[in-house]
Amino acid sequence: MSSTASLIYSKAREESFQPPPAAKKSRASSQQSSSSRSAARHPIPWPHPLSYLARPTTLAAAGFWFDPAPSSPDRVTCYYCKKSLGGWEPNDDPAREHARRSQDNDCPWATVVCSVELEKLNSSRQAIITDSSRLPTNSQLEKARLSTFGRLWPHDSERGHQATSKRMAKAGWVYTPTPESDDLVSCFYCETFLDGWEPTDNPLHEHKRRSPHCAFFTARVQLPATNNIADGEFEEPVKPKKGKSKAGSSVNGIDLPSSQGQNGKRYEYCDLRHL
Repeated sequence: MSSTASLIYSKAREESFQPPPAAKKSRASSQQSSSSRSAARHPIPWPHPLSYLARPTTLAAAGFWFDPAPSSPDRVTCYYCKKSLGGWEPNDDPAREHARRSQDNDCPWATVVCSVELEKLNSSRQAIITDSSRLPTNSQLEKARLSTFGRLWPHDSERGHQATSKRMAKAGWVYTPTPESDDLVSCFYCETFLDGWEPTDNPLHEHKRRSPHCAFFTARVQLPATNNIADGEFEEPVKPKKGKSKAGSSVNGIDLPSSQGQNGKRYEYCDLRHL
């Protein structure tokens, strides 16, 4: 995987904020490997202190990698949608700024990760949603989750495998691979992640039995005018699963089906100080 393509990993995006390691004398093969690993890093340091909300960890979690320019030394770019933001101020929240600039759902990462993180901060434990378009089972959110898998999901090419990318997206999973696990997925509603998917695994069942109270299953839409509450619907049957148990916990994962922007998108840049 090229250094640019490796930005699909959250860790690689975070490492892009670090300066390249000092060159060391080594064999040619080692030099090539080191160069590949540091190609996404810049000699320009991240200019803001850790007191800023926009830190390497929070920016990477929001889908950004460090992409400075002479006129914008704090520019970052989303690996999936190629939107670039610069001019960060102390209270600018990366997830919020990314979500604000993806109101038309043109960035799956902003739609199903950043926006969900903000909803968790602003909602009660009852998971009441006033906008039906933000119901976890909404078709547009399902489509955005599916986009994070792209063509990289390893089990789509395995004949008869039940954990296809379409079923994963329908069950609330977002693709968040790591160098160590190419089939790691995450739910950002309950902060659960699973990997090691077997051919007979049912994505919906695996999610529900580990986190039955996840907002993906319990969220309700309450319309302000009528106070009517509508439940989410789940059409896929739940079947018992035999086999090893997978552990769940939180993860800051990633996006992107390829190293190029979706549909050949061009870079867009916005200076937050001028808004």
